[in-house]
Amino acid sequence: MSQVCNPVEFKFICPLPNGLHARPASQLAEFASDFACDLSLINLRTGAAANLKSTLAIISADIRSGDECSIRVAGTDETSAGAALLGYITRDLPKSDEPLVESGSERRTGPLPRALLASGIRCYFGAGVSPGIGMGTPVIVGGITLPAGLDSEVAEDAKREERRVERAMATVRERIKAMLARSVSPAEAGVLKAHLAILEDISLSDKIGELLAQSRSAGQALAESAQFFMSILQKSESSYIRDRAVDIQEICLRLLEEIYGPKFTAASVELKQPSIIVAETMAPQQLLGMDRQWLRGLVLEYAGRTSHAVILARSLGIPTVVGVKDAPVLLSGERELVVDANRGLVLPNGTAAVRRFYDGEQQAIEKRNAALTRNKFRPAVTLDGLRMEVAANVSSAEEVAAACAQGAEGIGLFRTEMLFIGHDRAPSEDEQFEIYKRAAQLADQRPVIIPRNCGLFCVLPLLGNSRLWPQWSPPSRRCSGSRTSLHNRRMN
Repeated sequence: MSQVCNPVEFKFICPLPNGLHARPASQLAEFASDFACDLSLINLRTGAAANLKSTLAIISADIRSGDECSIRVAGTDETSAGAALLGYITRDLPKSDEPLVESGSERRTGPLPRALLASGIRCYFGAGVSPGIGMGTPVIVGGITLPAGLDSEVAEDAKREERRVERAMATVRERIKAMLARSVSPAEAGVLKAHLAILEDISLSDKIGELLAQSRSAGQALAESAQFFMSILQKSESSYIRDRAVDIQEICLRLLEEIYGPKFTAASVELKQPSIIVAETMAPQQLLGMDRQWLRGLVLEYAGRTSHAVILARSLGIPTVVGVKDAPVLLSGERELVVDANRGLVLPNGTAAVRRFYDGEQQAIEKRNAALTRNKFRPAVTLDGLRMEVAANVSSAEEVAAACAQGAEGIGLFRTEMLFIGHDRAPSEDEQFEIYKRAAQLADQRPVIIPRNCGLFCVLPLLGNSRLWPQWSPPSRRCSGSRTSLHNRRMN
C-alpha cells in the first residue's frame, strides 16, 4: 500500500478487495472514535467526504478497492491521532475483512439434467450462492409494513419523541449485544457487530435528531432517516455497497417494532415443518431468528452474493438461490419446492420425475458424506509419503468441537482478537482462562495453539484515551505480546 504523510493529512490506496463496506468501516470508525479531534475521510475518486467516526458516512463514500483516499486530522490531539491512524491504515485495515467466496463460485444455471428435461417440468432459474439441495413447503415472507397513519402522525412534544427513540435504541442495542454474546459463527458475529455499529452511528443519530427538530414523530424520523441512507447506498455502482441498504432497513424495522409494538406489522416467520423461505430480500437478523430445525432453503429475488443474509446462509449451510425474478408471486401457489443451489434451480416438487431425480441426488450426497466420514480421521499423507498435520483455525471455544469432529488433529490458531472485538470491555484474566480451558477440554488431548498477543486495533478502543499512546508504532515480529508489555510499562 502506498501513502504520503504529514502531521495532519495522509493519503492511502484502499487495499480491501470488496471496498470499505460495513464490517471494515465499523472497525475503522470504532478506532477513530477514541480521538477528540475532527477526522475526515475523502474519496479522491469521487470527492465524497465522510466523518471518519461514522460507519454510515464511510460506507456512503463508496470507497472501492484501489481508490485513492485522504484522511485529514484537525484538533487538539491531531499529531497522535494522525500517527495512530496511519499505523492502523497501513497495518490493520488490510486484515480487517475476510475474503469472500469469489463470484465465480456462484452456480449459474446450465443445461438441465436430461432426466428433468425429459419430464417437461417447470423450473425457475437463478444463481446458487450457498450450495446444497433443500426440499420443503414454500413460506412467502414479505417486507416492512409501516403502521397505519404514520405519515399523518403529529409530534406534539419533541422531547417525548426523542425519549421514545432513545428507549428503542437502548433496547435494540442490548438485544444485539445478547445475540452477539451467544454467537458462535465468525460470520454471524461480524454481521451483528456491523449492525451494532450502524445503530450507534453518529450520522444516523444526527439525522434522526435533525428530523425530530423539524416536528417529525419518532416513527417518521426513523423511517425517513433509514430511507435517506438507503437511497445513498442504493445509488452505488458497487453491488457490495448496495447490499448494505437492507441492513439499515432492518435496524429501522427493529426500532419501529420497539416504538409501535403490536401495531407494527413486520414479517414474522414461524416454521412448523420443513420449509423453503421465499422473499424479495432477507434481513440478517430476520434469518437468525428463524427455527433452523425446519429451514431447508432460501429463494431470494434481489439479494446479492455479498448480502449479509447470503453470507450467513453460506456459513450456516443453508442452500440458497438468488436472482429468481418475481419469486414471491410465482412460487406462492406451490405446495412443495426443491431448491437446487448446486445448479441454481428452483423446482416445484409435484411430479414423480422430480422426486426420483432428487431422491437419487440426496442418496449420492449421503454416500459421499459417508465416505468422508470414514476417511476424515485417517492421517494425511502425500503421495511421496510425507505426513502432514491438518489443524483448524477457530474464533471461539465452541468451534473447537466442530473442527475436531470433522477430523482436525488440533487447533493451529485460536483467534484471540475475537474475544476483544465488538465488546465494551476486555475479558478479564479469569474469563480468558475459562475460554481457553474450555477450548482445551473440547480438543480432547489435541494441541491448541493460543497466541499471547492481540492486534492493538482490537485493544485500543477498550483502553480509553488514545492520547496515552502518542509515540506508538507497530512492533516488530520479535517484539510482540509479553515482550511489548515489558518494553511499555504503561500497558501493564
